[in-house]
Amino acid sequence: MQSAFRADLSGNKRNLITWARTLHGFISRVMGKQLKQNIGLRVKAARQQKGLTQAQLAEAIDKAFETISNIERGKTAPNFSTLYDIANVLGLPMREFFELDHEDVSDARQRLLIQLNTMIAQMDDRQLNLLLKLGQVLQEDQS
Repeated sequence: MQSAFRADLSGNKRNLITWARTLHGFISRVMGKQLKQNIGLRVKAARQQKGLTQAQLAEAIDKAFETISNIERGKTAPNFSTLYDIANVLGLPMREFFELDHEDVSDARQRLLIQLNTMIAQMDDRQLNLLLKLGQVLQEDQS
């Protein structure tokens, strides 16, 4: 099996390129809209948490303002290089953009969770302990 795979890879570069484009198209169709929206929401929440405008983020990664706007609105998905640059400027790991939430969560709740997650990622241990205690008090209040 491996030798057939190697032969196929080395035999025809054009087939490999076609296969990669087909796979990309499939992934885009299957996950495209939801993934683009999730990435856009996460970029927007993290950018706002950092206190940056779309124009400032665009300048920091050497892209047009419209690029950030389109990403945040879920109209386009950034390529990995652009997403890497955005993650670096916003101080987030790349995986932060790909953690998909449950589909049954409302958009408003998802935005709040993303903002909270972004804020938590920037806290030191003392702040995290205080937040945990606050969360415990709020949970007790609900009981």
